[in-house]
Amino acid sequence: MVPDLALNSGQSIPQLGFGVFKIDPAATAEAVSEALKVGYRHINTAEMYRNEKGVGEAVRASGLDRSISPANSTTDSTGPTMHAEHSMAPSRHLAPTTLTSS
Repeated sequence: MVPDLALNSGQSIPQLGFGVFKIDPAATAEAVSEALKVGYRHINTAEMYRNEKGVGEAVRASGLDRSISPANSTTDSTGPTMHAEHSMAPSRHLAPTTLTSS
């Protein structure tokens, strides 16, 4: 079992995550689906990667309980960062067009 990290917001996320940086948007849904099948429960994405739609498709198709919040988006007013805990938003806070039904 992968330990969780507590965020400043009071939320927690698994310490080990699957990043989708540089995954072609056309291949993202399949890659994330496979990651979820093998046990990943933390998917890191960002709007600048241009593949959030595939992440959303995979999360919806997985049938996982969305309260688990398996995806987060790295956003920050100063630009993307992979390490700032304050900038991680659980999936239920991502833009509806990216992770919810279209």
